[in-house]
Amino acid sequence: FNRKQLADTEIKAPIDGRIVSGSLQFAVGTFLAKGDLLAKVEDSSQLLAEIRLPESSVDEIKPGNGASAKIWAYPSTTFDGEVKSVAPAAEQGEYGKVLRVQMTIEDPDHLLKPEMTGSAKADGDRHLAIVVFTRALRRFLFIEVWSWLP
Repeated sequence: FNRKQLADTEIKAPIDGRIVSGSLQFAVGTFLAKGDLLAKVEDSSQLLAEIRLPESSVDEIKPGNGASAKIWAYPSTTFDGEVKSVAPAAEQGEYGKVLRVQMTIEDPDHLLKPEMTGSAKADGDRHLAIVVFTRALRRFLFIEVWSWLP
């Protein structure tokens, strides 16, 4: 019975990682029931970032494509990674429809913290410059003009 009670005083996290809760220091002396949340643990083995891309550029983004991010706290450092997934549906963004793209990030120096912000890019297909600069005109012709035809 005593061994069982002693085992119940042991705190175990369901995953390996680092503690990211700021309130853990205030938990000293607090009674916890079995299963209560004491701290949040971050799985730091794979870091993920979310990119919001305009719906017009998503046709070029696929899982496995390269990606890179710059974080506001480290403006001179580029964090490389790759596209992990693309959301199945678009949502309303600040300047039009966007799709959420999830990317993995390599951070060997453990500089990144949860909820940090910055900018990111995802690699798409390569095209001639003329194709890139006329994309908006082509899109206008194929979408808008097509809708006017009977």
